[in-house]
Amino acid sequence: MRPLFCFALFCMALSLLTGCSSAPTQTQRYTFAVSTAPVREAPFIFTGGLGVGPVELPEFWRQREVVLVEKNKVISDDRHLWAGDPKLSLSRVIATNLSRQLQSNDVWAHPWDSRAKPQKQILLIIESFGGALGQPVEMVAKWRLLDDFGSRTLATEREVFTAAPADRSYAAYVAALNQLVDQLSLALERSARQNFSAAP
Repeated sequence: MRPLFCFALFCMALSLLTGCSSAPTQTQRYTFAVSTAPVREAPFIFTGGLGVGPVELPEFWRQREVVLVEKNKVISDDRHLWAGDPKLSLSRVIATNLSRQLQSNDVWAHPWDSRAKPQKQILLIIESFGGALGQPVEMVAKWRLLDDFGSRTLATEREVFTAAPADRSYAAYVAALNQLVDQLSLALERSARQNFSAAP
């Protein structure tokens, strides 16, 4: 009986050790955050509303995982996910940032109600977005400012933004991506103030 008892204890201990070592890592979910930077410019008064979008992202962003980019290699980890659709989240956050910066409640994220289409629009194409853990991240964005409900082009601009993560974690990586979104929002604000006509 003694050898059998010892064998049973050994199996129980082995089972406990295996259970501990194979415990799954908790899934982390991320999203884009609205800027908290102080608003420095005067309110920009315009008529007809301002719409942000559609926003186009690189094709490798069409997945739920947070993607890393190392040269021509795209890396993802199913333990690090977006909390929702990153495209819709990005459009919403940029629109909210512009609403704060322009100090106007008449800024809308795409998709908007076709019966209340904004008169002024910003069509946004993000050509590249991301980087590697612990390395500088980059966004290359191009946008077109439209008036008269999308029928008249006022300006087309393109800019490159960079930010450095604080460390090699996914949380720091997403925080750096948020810094790029903040920079883009400020650039769009400048472009809107320069190209859209202010109401008298």
